[in-house]
Amino acid sequence: MAITPNPTSSGSSEVQLSTRSRYRKTRLRKDSVSGTVFFGIWRPPEIIETKPSKKHRIQTDEVHDPGLIAHREYGDKTLFWAIAVRNNLMLPMVDIKTMVDSGNSILFIPHIDDVTSALQRASPNSPGTT
Repeated sequence: MAITPNPTSSGSSEVQLSTRSRYRKTRLRKDSVSGTVFFGIWRPPEIIETKPSKKHRIQTDEVHDPGLIAHREYGDKTLFWAIAVRNNLMLPMVDIKTMVDSGNSILFIPHIDDVTSALQRASPNSPGTT
């Protein structure tokens, strides 16, 4: 994903990311030929569970829209990555359909405080450019 960085007064680049962005810790890469800046390999922030996970029964309308689960549980569809990490979902839409088809329609939902803590530990600043 190519992005447009904001140049700073020192000439370096910064990217402003939401405090809830899962990409906060992701390094930025700069193509040496084109100068295009893009995100490097994403590694999810580590969620340390200090509070119990909640069980969520997958609804029919959620099978093809995993973000809907996060929206219903957290009020923010972009936090689905936390549910995917907690449940070891590598391909969420495929994995959720497989779960439902096999009779397992329960996902574990990490507590929002644990997700927020993981994002805060990830990085208080924008990722650096390399």
